[in-house]
Amino acid sequence: LTDHMAIIEGAATAEEKHALVWCIHNMVPLKQFGGEVLNLVLYEHLVQDTETEIASVMRQIAPEVTTSVPRGLGEASATAGLESSIISGDDPVRRWQNELSQEQIESILQVVGAFGLDDLYAESPMPSQSGVDRWMGSES
Repeated sequence: LTDHMAIIEGAATAEEKHALVWCIHNMVPLKQFGGEVLNLVLYEHLVQDTETEIASVMRQIAPEVTTSVPRGLGEASATAGLESSIISGDDPVRRWQNELSQEQIESILQVVGAFGLDDLYAESPMPSQSGVDRWMGSES
């Protein structure tokens, strides 16, 4: 993270600090384990196609086990608050873009860009497959 100390030390707003934590949590394992060693599971894909993603994870971690995906994965947990997307019916993948100002979004994307993760996420709430492929070392 030495190369990113200026952006880390310069983070002033809550959204910049949250973006920093997200960047560090994602960049470090992607740099350390990219390629064949790391099986990447993207939150957005889990939300949009839960059954397919869970089945894929199960094939990766326990290929000998044939089991169906548990029912109720799309339901709210006992700890979900009233503000939860699953309770309110909001789109959990896009909700943040509706709750933040354009200035806040630009600030977040500036931090994401400083960490070199802007090829994964930019203006779209869905990750870029070509960016994922670059980070995972599987570019065509």
